[in-house]
Amino acid sequence: MEEKITELESRVAFQDRTIRDLDEVVRLFSKRVERLEKRVGELADELQGGRGEIGPHDEQPPHY
Repeated sequence: MEEKITELESRVAFQDRTIRDLDEVVRLFSKRVERLEKRVGELADELQGGRGEIGPHDEQPPHY
């Protein structure tokens, strides 16, 4: 019986550590997604406002 209790305690400790580790990963990804969403919004605003021209489409090629 004592061996089973020790095994269960070991499993619970492992699961607790795994949950903490996974929680940290989720937090890091959440922060990263928030930063990316903010940047995408900024880029969309720039494009709508005409400030964020992407590429040299309004420049003449060098051979002209």
